[in-house]
Amino acid sequence: MTPQDHHQRETGTKAAAQLTVGNSRGGGSLGGFVGAVVVLGAAVSFPIMFLNLLGGIVSGIWLGVLGMWSVILAGIVGFIFGPSVLAFALIPGLALLLPAGVFHNRGSLSGAFVFAFGSSAYIYSILAAWCMSVMWFFLGQATEGSVFPVLLWSYGVAICPICFMATRGETDHGSAMMVFFSELAYISAGIWVLAGDPSVKDLGTLMACVMSVGLIVAWVHSAMKFAGDGSMSKR
Repeated sequence: MTPQDHHQRETGTKAAAQLTVGNSRGGGSLGGFVGAVVVLGAAVSFPIMFLNLLGGIVSGIWLGVLGMWSVILAGIVGFIFGPSVLAFALIPGLALLLPAGVFHNRGSLSGAFVFAFGSSAYIYSILAAWCMSVMWFFLGQATEGSVFPVLLWSYGVAICPICFMATRGETDHGSAMMVFFSELAYISAGIWVLAGDPSVKDLGTLMACVMSVGLIVAWVHSAMKFAGDGSMSKR
């Protein structure tokens, strides 16, 4: 198992557990919404885990047999430089967490939440753009008989840098959710490619919708967290 495969399996399977923690802090409609996402996460976590473990190996061998060495080389370049590209693109979103921390330390939970939500919105947008760009690039290299292995290979290229960043150093409670919804967006778009003939706009719209659901879940999770912090501070 490669380090990237380990990161994908470890981070992807944390999402449902973290959502469950968030659900235990809230109630009513918010808790019910997060609970529904927990069910979804549990239903797809094992297929995603096997895809993370075997997808890169199987697709790499498959592409080698087909002689598509340029696609393999492009993927290796993506594995190496993808984390750096993403890290640079995410700097503005991560910078928004600084004022969020300042407001939180001053007891202004509403101000902290505004900046934290802005940070999440920016990060989810960048991740959606990254996934769409990787899929668009690799599909452009695919032939009629190689779409499936190219999709599998490109999935690893898109997701591994996200997992690597999420598991480095100190990560917040939303890191696993970002990985999970990035995986879900890419898989959903990939299934559409295999089952139909979507345009680039169609795929981008689908990924944006899935990531928007992820952003809403992050918003609900953060709202319950800040509400819990507020109730604790009043005691």
